[in-house]
Amino acid sequence: SKEEENREEKIKNKEEKEMRSILRENNNFQKFSRYCEEKESIEKELNDLSISDGKKEDGKKEKLEKRLRHLKKEVSELAIILQNEIKLL
Repeated sequence: SKEEENREEKIKNKEEKEMRSILRENNNFQKFSRYCEEKESIEKELNDLSISDGKKEDGKKEKLEKRLRHLKKEVSELAIILQNEIKLL
């Protein structure tokens, strides 16, 4: 019935809100978000550097690439942790 569908929809919305608030409080999720933002920022910077292609930028590029590799590893590890935490909710 329509009434039952509405009730189920309300429950689903409430569960999603609770999930979002749990995630906002979650340290791993906060870290994951920060790392994703930093990763995107570094990827953009590396892209800009490869366009300018100055030799003096090689050291900077190397540092950024190293940080990017580290972030990618962290992000994928955190993604697994978060998936497991979400399953437990």
